[in-house]
Amino acid sequence: MRALAFVIVFGACSQVIGIDKFSTSDAAAVDASGDAATIDASPIDASTIDASTIDASVDARADANVDARVDARPPDANTCGDGAQQAWEACDDGNNITETECAYGTASCAKCNSDCTAVLNLTGPYCGDNAIQSGSGEQCDDGNTVDSGNGCSAACLKNAVCGNNKVESLYETCDDGNTSDSGNGCSATCQRNDVCGDGIKQGGDGHNVFEQCDDANQNNNDDCTNACKTAICQDGILHNRGTGTEQCDDGNSIGTDGCKQDCTLPSCPNGTINLYEQCDDNNTTTNDDCTNNCTNAVCGDGIRHNLGTGTEQCDTQGNSATCDADCTTAICGDGYVNPAFGEQCDDGNTTNDGNGCSAGSSPSTGGCKKTAVCGDGTIQSLFESCDDGNTVDNGNGCSATCQRNDVCGDGLQQSLFETCDDHNNLACGTCNATCSGAGSGGCPAGTGCNVTADCVSGLTCSGATHTCQ
Repeated sequence: MRALAFVIVFGACSQVIGIDKFSTSDAAAVDASGDAATIDASPIDASTIDASTIDASVDARADANVDARVDARPPDANTCGDGAQQAWEACDDGNNITETECAYGTASCAKCNSDCTAVLNLTGPYCGDNAIQSGSGEQCDDGNTVDSGNGCSAACLKNAVCGNNKVESLYETCDDGNTSDSGNGCSATCQRNDVCGDGIKQGGDGHNVFEQCDDANQNNNDDCTNACKTAICQDGILHNRGTGTEQCDDGNSIGTDGCKQDCTLPSCPNGTINLYEQCDDNNTTTNDDCTNNCTNAVCGDGIRHNLGTGTEQCDTQGNSATCDADCTTAICGDGYVNPAFGEQCDDGNTTNDGNGCSAGSSPSTGGCKKTAVCGDGTIQSLFESCDDGNTVDNGNGCSATCQRNDVCGDGLQQSLFETCDDHNNLACGTCNATCSGAGSGGCPAGTGCNVTADCVSGLTCSGATHTCQ
């Protein structure tokens, strides 16, 4: 005999009956029939129960998780995918596949995952989604389901026909009503083949004008623009070549913005500053602050600005024989070197002060000429930084052209300017930072040196690298 706990199911309700005694054959009969009514539910004499004979394996689920409710799902049920949603299923779409999109033609749908535990809200391809689904028979997809005349039908099928005199834009850039190349810029396959600048006017397909002209050049300001359009006023291109007489073209019809509607400039001066004017003083005096072409007076514009706030002595748009580029009269001794005036130097005076520039008020009388001679032993400061009495570079710090070339710290004592050089320009070592006297000694490792005395105690000066090591 076995002692078991039974749950008697009556419809949707259940009741724990308790422990009873019945035979193994009785249990088998119950297992087979499932008829709980056949079970003897009479009271049990607990004293007669031998606990050691109770099978510990009987109904382990009840032993572990006896609950007030019964799991309605049969332990051997495997119904996911049969198309009938059971109480333990979130969904059941008749298969055990996790779909990733809806069937073609369905914009959105709800599907079930492979184990029927979750509903999937999906989207799917369809005609009008702007993506060509060739596998579903689409030949085109322009993002809608209407026939807009662009060559794609409402059913996403190509209906463009080259030569029907309709430009079906998904497939054609032109259509002149035939399938031959007649030289008008529309090819036999309804594609534009006009080339602006080839000298051949390709007028268009009757729907659009491709070229109004073609002069085979890249001059944008003549009668035919670089876009092969006939030049007109207000096209934003200055037409001043060929037959063009435009003074301006700002691409609009506003007559008060500096360019009149007929592409002519407002008169200057008229007292009104327009788009093309810097100033307008409404007078014809060109030497004042505003010139007669309505620009601000500046040095170098070729107009002497000596009225109003002007202080120009001359203006020749740069150096000349009479005028310096700073708009002052050319004279020797003004500190401004004007080669056009004949000056080789100008030290700001007319005296011979030994700097290499001659005395005099004018180059024509010998003034402002270079008198410096390299190698004469005299430093003429306008032209020389040194002069050791020769024109050779003998390593003393003065070059062959009388320019200083000494470098403190190169390890070479250039005697005109250095009293020592210990291969560095630091205060340490046997020579100071300016190579003009004794240093403080004791340079650290890695510092340039000439002799070991330049280095801190314990280090030596490497003859190969001239560094303290």
